[in-house]
Amino acid sequence: MSHDVQAHLISLGLSRHKPDSALDTYRALTGQATRTDGVTSLNGHTGGYAGGHWENRATGYGTTRDKTTYTEFRGYQPIDLITLSNLYHGYDMAQRVVDVVPGEEFRLPFVVYTTDDKVDETVAQELEKLNARERMLEARIWGQLYGGCALVYGGDDGLGAGDPINLKGMKSLDWLQVVDRRYLWPVSYYQLGPKAGTPDRYVLSQTWVGVAQGAFVIHESRMLRFPGARTSQREKNLNASWDYSILDRVYPTLRMFEGIWKGIEILITDGPQAVYKVKGLFDKILAGQEAAMQQRFAMIDTWRSVLRAILIDADQEDFSRQTVTFSGLDNILNQATMRLAASLDIPAARLGGPRVAGLNASDDNDLRSFYDRVAASQESILGPRIKELVRVILSMLGRDDLKDKVSVKFPPLYTPSALEQAQERAAQATADNTYIQAGVFTPEEIALSRVLDKGVWSTEWSAVDRTVREKLLKKALSELEASTTVPEVGEQVGPDGEQLDPGVKSEDKDKSGSAKVPEQGAKVESDKPAPSSSGAPPTSMTITAKRDVILGTSSAGSGPDARPVKKTKDLKE
Repeated sequence: MSHDVQAHLISLGLSRHKPDSALDTYRALTGQATRTDGVTSLNGHTGGYAGGHWENRATGYGTTRDKTTYTEFRGYQPIDLITLSNLYHGYDMAQRVVDVVPGEEFRLPFVVYTTDDKVDETVAQELEKLNARERMLEARIWGQLYGGCALVYGGDDGLGAGDPINLKGMKSLDWLQVVDRRYLWPVSYYQLGPKAGTPDRYVLSQTWVGVAQGAFVIHESRMLRFPGARTSQREKNLNASWDYSILDRVYPTLRMFEGIWKGIEILITDGPQAVYKVKGLFDKILAGQEAAMQQRFAMIDTWRSVLRAILIDADQEDFSRQTVTFSGLDNILNQATMRLAASLDIPAARLGGPRVAGLNASDDNDLRSFYDRVAASQESILGPRIKELVRVILSMLGRDDLKDKVSVKFPPLYTPSALEQAQERAAQATADNTYIQAGVFTPEEIALSRVLDKGVWSTEWSAVDRTVREKLLKKALSELEASTTVPEVGEQVGPDGEQLDPGVKSEDKDKSGSAKVPEQGAKVESDKPAPSSSGAPPTSMTITAKRDVILGTSSAGSGPDARPVKKTKDLKE
């Protein structure tokens, strides 16, 4: 092969050595290279790296002599359903891994509400009657474990199970049944629309022992489907449209974690080894005295247990114990727990790991971050499914008009300490006092907002009715409009808003409101105002001032800098 071709192959990363034959040239061009050990690797390199890498031929770093170059990621094989079941029901850490997120999601009861309080109470009663919270928790757990689960509706809508649910004809919703993916097999798929490519009908096989029920077809609209781990569409196609289990991804880490614990258990069990020395032991075994020697060792163990002493021959035997150091094992276990927690994105303390203590402890931050992720899954996974179930209940109640007004509220997962609660309430009290002083809220509104039923403290403004406030504001504006006549621009008005005669000053009026008549010979001042010290005419109670009195603002004065005047029609707006 010419040097130019070889240089071109090397520049493309297809060759790490000079090809010795036409076969080597073909392998280089096709992205295959033969290592010196006879193993063919892809990407045209002699090591296990997927791309370019550093190498040192003198030390062997990065070459075939470097054993780390043979490390590669092998293809993934999902865990079978039987093994998943055995892991959950027989291995405590696997169960904790599966349960931790669903347990937090449903630890506190959620609240469903619409715009009708009476309907909200009825919906809450129906959810309680269906045991919906416990059923959804179970479905969420099996979805995490097996890669998918469904919560099947049991009710009467006048149609068969294989037909789409008839919400308009929904007469009753009697029960909810949890069915995991082992009993649901897709038989047909949506061809068009936003659900294209997803199953629209399943075959539901028998799930209850002792119940004479065969398999039947059920439409997907008659169930709530709960997911497993995030899975791409290609893998779903290979997995009967279901997700992978969350244990698939962490299985190697779980094996490592348990292997470390088992290794430490064996080390502690073996512990300090007892050593017996017998003179001529090998010769005695060859002479056929093996049974006698075993009996002798058993006798020594018995005496050591009963008498707490060891009786040995001073000339022929010797006994000693080898000590083993166990320091550092706790650090190994802690690091193994941290590795497992990192793979699950869960605080180590939730998996039985150590709690960080000290000034810069991060346990609290990790826990808050974990709760934030759980809250996000509540909103994205649980919220839409709860709303869907509530809409079915509303159809049963004949309140389809509220279907688009369903909201779900999840309580905060983080519980602050007593000190944090005291600091929060102190800050809230300061803010409340500011609102009261400014007239924004009344003391009664704040009292009812802060203390809810059964003494529950809240930071929300639950006692402030916006609709009532808007009505009061409109009423006040109407009364203000009816009691106030806004004069035209340039008209003189008195301090109380009365209209003045252009030739009569406000101070020339008597208490009855009539203009005072000047006595004979008295000097009558001109009605033209004298210039002020600033050169501008003195400020009088003009329409601008009147406008400010009505709106409760300070006057901007008259003259060229006066604010624009709004008439009564403008005040309405």
